[in-house]
Amino acid sequence: MSAGSMSTASVGPAVQQAAIQVRQKLLEMAISNSRSPIHGGRPEDADFKDGKIFLKSAPRKGEPCSIFHATGKRVRELPITPDKLI
Repeated sequence: MSAGSMSTASVGPAVQQAAIQVRQKLLEMAISNSRSPIHGGRPEDADFKDGKIFLKSAPRKGEPCSIFHATGKRVRELPITPDKLI
């Protein structure tokens, strides 16, 4: 049986690495999507705040991170049918 603090120390680095990878994937998806307000930007010029991704030079032109589906497509571009909502 593991104690809480011991589990945190052993699992923490893996969770941190996974978060870094998710952040990078979101940046890649947004930058490569022609409908994204940060399309064509560079990863180092983008940032995240309050659940949005945006270019540092234009923070008001961001979009919610939740708009991207695991397929790399924007949710609004996916065909949504009742069978896919379940």
